[in-house]
Amino acid sequence: MNYTNSSKSIFARSRSSIYVCAGTFGSPYLLMKSGIGDPAELSKANIPVKVNLPSVGKNLHDHTIATCARTISSSVP
Repeated sequence: MNYTNSSKSIFARSRSSIYVCAGTFGSPYLLMKSGIGDPAELSKANIPVKVNLPSVGKNLHDHTIATCARTISSSVP
């Protein structure tokens, strides 16, 4: 695996699998840049298909939760 740290390119090896996670939107992006995804979408970006997996990047949902709390200092009739 190659990665960059402080503008320095570093090569690292692993004895087992390497898992890369980049969040809700970044993970599908990384998969597609690696050639894993919908061949129609990958061909538009001139990315060679390594794994035909059309569901990558589809049906994304960002599950945000917003809460609102207020403190009342006096009694309410």
